[in-house]
Amino acid sequence: MSEATAEVAPTGAAQEPAVNPWAVTGVVMLGMMMSIIDASIVNVSVPHMMGTFGSSVSEISWVVTAYTLANVILIPLSAWLGSVVGRSRMYGVAISVFTVASVLCGLAPTLPALIAARVAQGAAAGILMPTGQAILYESFPPEKRGSSMAVFGLGVMVGPAVGPTLGGWITDNYGWPWIFFINLPIGMIGAALVPMFLRDPSYLRRRTSAGGDLVGIALLATGIATVQYVLEYGEDAGWFGADWIVIATTFAVVVLAGFVVWELDHPDPAVDLRVFADPSFRAAALVNVAIGVGLMGGMFMLPLFLQQLIGFSATQSGLVLVPGALATAVAMPICGRLSDRSDPRILSGFGLIVFAASMVMMSRLDSRAGQADLLLPQILRGIGMGFCFVPLSVAAMARIPRERMGQATGLFNLTRQVGGSLGVAWLASLVGRFREAHQANLVGYVTPYSDNVRDTMRTVSSALIARGVSVDPSGLAGYVLYGRVMKASAELAFRDMFLVIVALFVASLPLLLFLQRREAGTGPAPAVAHAE
Repeated sequence: MSEATAEVAPTGAAQEPAVNPWAVTGVVMLGMMMSIIDASIVNVSVPHMMGTFGSSVSEISWVVTAYTLANVILIPLSAWLGSVVGRSRMYGVAISVFTVASVLCGLAPTLPALIAARVAQGAAAGILMPTGQAILYESFPPEKRGSSMAVFGLGVMVGPAVGPTLGGWITDNYGWPWIFFINLPIGMIGAALVPMFLRDPSYLRRRTSAGGDLVGIALLATGIATVQYVLEYGEDAGWFGADWIVIATTFAVVVLAGFVVWELDHPDPAVDLRVFADPSFRAAALVNVAIGVGLMGGMFMLPLFLQQLIGFSATQSGLVLVPGALATAVAMPICGRLSDRSDPRILSGFGLIVFAASMVMMSRLDSRAGQADLLLPQILRGIGMGFCFVPLSVAAMARIPRERMGQATGLFNLTRQVGGSLGVAWLASLVGRFREAHQANLVGYVTPYSDNVRDTMRTVSSALIARGVSVDPSGLAGYVLYGRVMKASAELAFRDMFLVIVALFVASLPLLLFLQRREAGTGPAPAVAHAE
């Protein structure tokens, strides 16, 4: 251990008095729900922000990108910061920073000011998520940790669905600044309750200095920021057809490889990559990447499917997500109770299969689908996510030493976030490529001599003539053919995209065989007072 690190308190050291774990849960969830919802609540407000600041789409996109960049950089560093400041104190500081940054977002007079405030928000959120998971996991005895992860999972799974719907309603009725101002009372209450209910456990490692591994921190921040930037803007640049994408990707790979080598060789690393030596954690982390692709990538593509193909409004698209969120809210507590006594491999496998089944059902929909057709797939998606997340989280942390719990939760959350970023970029790119391929294929099958096309041309022609519009038969034929091809190619492209998610989840099933479960009563004893 380096000189900058204090020794772990002896086993017999006096412990803090026990705190009701459900009281701890309430305090922790106040901070986490703010950060989770704010990650997506701004999406529907972007057009209003463009009008306020007179900015372009590329400029306003930094409101989302800045939050994400700061978030992914701080997630793996949350444990290191907690060891410097104190984990519980760090959680209180993060809630306070997030609340102040929220107010600054709402009051921002210029776009750069708003982006700067979003950076602060994202950094604080990167601390709240993994630290909150560690607190919840360690606050409960082993036989109830499935229930604690169910509560945590509720925020992770339901938050992205609630955010756009809530943001749209607030923006339409009160203006976009209020999507940030609503955090003020929640944050003030959360910050006030942290010192009353949160205590650091006696075994938590404390550093006497913030130094020790500044090189590792710099390498991590640089590498992750570069990767996230490539994922955000690679699609617009044409991916590896652009020189700067090739250069940036190469740079990121070299820097992150250097980070791994540096951390594994460092006697007191800021990010303890050795948690990946545990086979259960490693397998769960890989499956978590796939879940990130399906959850965040799928949630990003679904509104595009609903609005571009079926013709739903933004509000209707948001409402379609509600049944899935409600299904998750119902499934999470059930799965939490089952996770306390059942094999996580069976529960996670069931969740992956149910989620895959929902995507199969989505792949069978076309432009004629209505809300009733979307109801069952969304309910199955919500149930599947609930059964994936809880047992996977329990199995991932089951054999991690409690003094490494903060490191493990940070890296586990990072894998899901990376999966989400990859999913958004990858699925969006796939839809574009699938559409082009199907368009090229369909051109040879749709001709002006097709009975369906001729019937459609007659109908459109009659409607236009009835309105006094002169019709050019050749021009009308081209218009009808183009519309038919574009619509059909879009339907097929989204269908293929949903099936890709199915294939990814099915391919993840064998990894579940490596999950392990520590039986209640074995392994390190749980903390009497909740940990961070």
